[in-house]
Amino acid sequence: QSFREIADQVKVRGRKDPQADVFKLVRDWLRDAKNGRWLLVLDNADDAAVLSPTDGGALRQHLSRYIPSSRHGSVLVTSRTKRAAMQVVEDSDIIPIEPMHDAAAHALLRKKLRDADNEDNSIAELATTLDHMPLALVQAAAYIRERAPRCSVQQYLEAYRQSDSRATSLLNREAGHLRRDAAASNSVLITWQISFDHIRSTRQSAADLLSLMSFFDRQGIQEAVLRRQGSTADDGFEDDVLALRDYSFITVTRDVSTFEIHSLVQLATRTWLEGEGQLDRWREQFISNLCAELPTGDHENWEKCQALFPHARAALAQRPKDRESLEEWALLLYKAAWYAWQQGRAGEAEEMAVMSMSVR
Repeated sequence: QSFREIADQVKVRGRKDPQADVFKLVRDWLRDAKNGRWLLVLDNADDAAVLSPTDGGALRQHLSRYIPSSRHGSVLVTSRTKRAAMQVVEDSDIIPIEPMHDAAAHALLRKKLRDADNEDNSIAELATTLDHMPLALVQAAAYIRERAPRCSVQQYLEAYRQSDSRATSLLNREAGHLRRDAAASNSVLITWQISFDHIRSTRQSAADLLSLMSFFDRQGIQEAVLRRQGSTADDGFEDDVLALRDYSFITVTRDVSTFEIHSLVQLATRTWLEGEGQLDRWREQFISNLCAELPTGDHENWEKCQALFPHARAALAQRPKDRESLEEWALLLYKAAWYAWQQGRAGEAEEMAVMSMSVR
């Protein structure tokens, strides 16, 4: 459809012939330097199979055949996945789009919230909570602005932190007019879930890994705690990691053996799992893996306990329903409370111990 619109816009000769190959006509027009300079934008080009052929059939549908390399033309590709982009451009030409820096994120929120002059601290806190993601920030600002003065930045933050379901409700709201394609969602959660659906259809094991990671603390997720139950180095784990990195779901830290994940990705994944009736399954798997990996709070285990403690803290909010899993959860919190007490963190130790004892 877009190629036909291009043909109509520039009045390509032969475009009205019912037998015409519009893809070829547009490609030939782009190749002709007499037609001047041009810029071709491929927006949301996420399917590598459409961009480049994997077999000999239906070649007309593979766009890379019809995008010429030309000194008088440029191609701009936006994509959720690096693999798809590399079907059209060289690896060296790919520009990763990272979350905004603090100053830019704060400036964006102030611009969208013109009457929030006295909420600098809350604005900074909101930017951090939403991982400095522009769409999420604009979405939150639209919600606050629409309800002002009865909703402030601080009130939005308090509502967001009440529960997963409340955060999901806030982030599922459309952000209003963003000059985007009519088919594109202005909801950050829906945007993430589209990517999740795509990776699930192409590599289920990678989607399973993401499902498990969605329950951990967002930083310092160790490979060992993900590879429980006798997995081996050649079990596809590396390919799963590659797939998740390709979609920017996760990043690998400098020590290589730990991962980080956006908190919004975790929320979007848990929301999807709940809708599919799989939330309990992956919550229980998270608890089982972490309980097996977390040692007791004895002095010789402190280094390992320190690395895993943030995940034990995250488990506080993940009380399971299944009795066997509930007992593992209680044991996990008991071991974490032991470590916290040894570290002089009495408040956290007491909270975890009380939660653990409530099961017995």
